[in-house]
Amino acid sequence: MKIRFYTYVILFCLLHFLNIQAWSCIIGHYTDGRTYDTAPAAIIEATGYTPVHISNIGTYDLTQIDVLMVNVSSNNGPSEDLLARLTFLEIWIRDGGKMIIHDRSAGNVDNSLLINATSTSLLRNTNTLILLSPHGTGNNA
Repeated sequence: MKIRFYTYVILFCLLHFLNIQAWSCIIGHYTDGRTYDTAPAAIIEATGYTPVHISNIGTYDLTQIDVLMVNVSSNNGPSEDLLARLTFLEIWIRDGGKMIIHDRSAGNVDNSLLINATSTSLLRNTNTLILLSPHGTGNNA
């Protein structure tokens, strides 16, 4: 529960400060490994953006969204379905699409989701203390 709360606070902060046109921003959210998860929709709506739940990353037309939020829920890395879309994701990003990644497997497996930066080292930190958010002070509870 604590980690899920931290994830949502971090996503809220990222979305709050993301420099995009808020009046027409459509954010697709995909939870790899738990494609039924629609929880990010509430965070996206709270920031004033329009959420779109993506249940099948393999067939979804990314040209219908402005931002893609990917949450890799497994400690063992991204699924084959998500990895199979990396080439298309790179093309979409180079064409102006934006991607936010929360990868639970960071530091455990390779960094294949970091397009053009796969040699970047990631350090997994499960003790993140959130002291301040756009809505006040946190208590890490």
